[in-house]
Amino acid sequence: MLTVPQRRASLYSMADERDQRSTGRSEPAQGDDKQSPWVQIARYSEIGFTIPAAVLLGFFVGKALDYWLHTHWLYLAGVVFGAIAGFVSMIRMALSSDDAKR
Repeated sequence: MLTVPQRRASLYSMADERDQRSTGRSEPAQGDDKQSPWVQIARYSEIGFTIPAAVLLGFFVGKALDYWLHTHWLYLAGVVFGAIAGFVSMIRMALSSDDAKR
């Protein structure tokens, strides 16, 4: 089973291969570091959805735990944990895309 970064890398390589086929080049030209606009849109939208999704997931898990344990504060812990997890994920994505450019 592929990990998330491996799946992401394979999707990016498939998009790059599709771009090369559509331009008729077998390899990118020297000095041509531009990526497909769709690949760039996918990367930036992934970063844009990561943090809100993690925060919402933390909120709903916290609310469920509040309901189950009859408390009234665990949703806050879930929101904080979700925000931290979202930022860590965003930083990992940014660092991996920075490493891919090198």
